[in-house]
Amino acid sequence: MKTLRTIVLLAVVSMMLVSVANAQSPKIGVYFGPDQVSSTNVVPNNTFKIWVKLAEITGDVNAVEYKLTLPAGVIVLDYTYYGDDPIVFGSAAEGVAVGFGECAPMFPGNPEFETLLVAELTAMSLTTFSATPVTITKFEGNPQSPSTAPRFSDCDGVLFDLAVENGTLLASVGVESTSFGAVKALY
Repeated sequence: MKTLRTIVLLAVVSMMLVSVANAQSPKIGVYFGPDQVSSTNVVPNNTFKIWVKLAEITGDVNAVEYKLTLPAGVIVLDYTYYGDDPIVFGSAAEGVAVGFGECAPMFPGNPEFETLLVAELTAMSLTTFSATPVTITKFEGNPQSPSTAPRFSDCDGVLFDLAVENGTLLASVGVESTSFGAVKALY
C-alpha cells in the first residue's frame, strides 16, 4: 500500500513540475508593420511602425523598463506610450522606464487583455543594410539595479524580469527613381 501511495505522490509531484516547466514566462517583444510580425523589410526613406509589447503576464502591470536598440541609420520620428498620461524616464542611449499611471490588467488567453502595447514608434531607415537585429535589453538608467533583463512592475510595486523576443529588420532595397539609368530602363 505504501508503494501505491508513493507512486501516486510521485505522479502528482511530476505533473506539478511539468506544469511549472511549461508555464509561460512574462515577456517583452518588438514587432513591425501592420501585421505586427517579428521581422520586416524596410525601404530607405519610407516610414514603418515598431511596436513594443508585453505578453504572458498574469495579473496587472503598472510600469516597464527596457532599452530598444535600433540599427545605425534607423531614426525614430514619433512615439507614443501606453496610458493617458505616462511618465517616461531615460533616453535612447540608456533605455526608458515608463510608468503607465494606471494598472493595466493582463489575462493570457483573453484576446483583449493577453498583450499590452507599451510603445508605438514611427521610424525611418536612412540607409540600406542587410538583415539586422532590433534588440531589447535591460534598462541602463539605474546603475545600482541588479537586474540583467528588462523588467516590469505590478501594481503592488513588485519587480519581475522579462524574457525577450527580439525582431529583425531584413535587407532593405533602395529604389532608384530619379537617375538617368531609371529613365533609360523604361525604354
